[in-house]
Amino acid sequence: MMQLDLCKTELSQQVSNRLSQLTTEMVRASAADVLWLMQREGLSMSRALALMFLAHEKTASISDISGYLNLSLGNTSHIVEQLVCGGYVTRTEDINDRRLRQVMLTAKGQAFVQEIKQIRIRDLAQRLEALPLALLQSADTIMAAMLEQLQLEPSKMG
Repeated sequence: MMQLDLCKTELSQQVSNRLSQLTTEMVRASAADVLWLMQREGLSMSRALALMFLAHEKTASISDISGYLNLSLGNTSHIVEQLVCGGYVTRTEDINDRRLRQVMLTAKGQAFVQEIKQIRIRDLAQRLEALPLALLQSADTIMAAMLEQLQLEPSKMG
């Protein structure tokens, strides 16, 4: 049993490494276009990352955003203020604690995040078109199955 676990652990590490390489390839393929979009919108990397975080979390406190960006609360507050002024996010009082503020994307913020996703998908798809059809079909099947399993509750994963 220990040998099987070790092999599964090693294989998990190998798959993680390959997914990391694929992610790096995806980011590299779209970097110029994403940077152009950020420049067009006048957004720094920290502001763009805050928007991506909020798109995933739906709503977050300044502290949550600060933890994600690994920045001080003061710097994060300044970033959020710039995003509010730019119309990318709104701040509202927390319904459970009026001292806290919750931050969420506006339609403009959602559109920015969606545009980044579309750029990444488009640029990676262009790179993937060079691969053989059978390989693309296999990759699609395997990745769909992996995503399905990873999105299950941990207790239901096999």
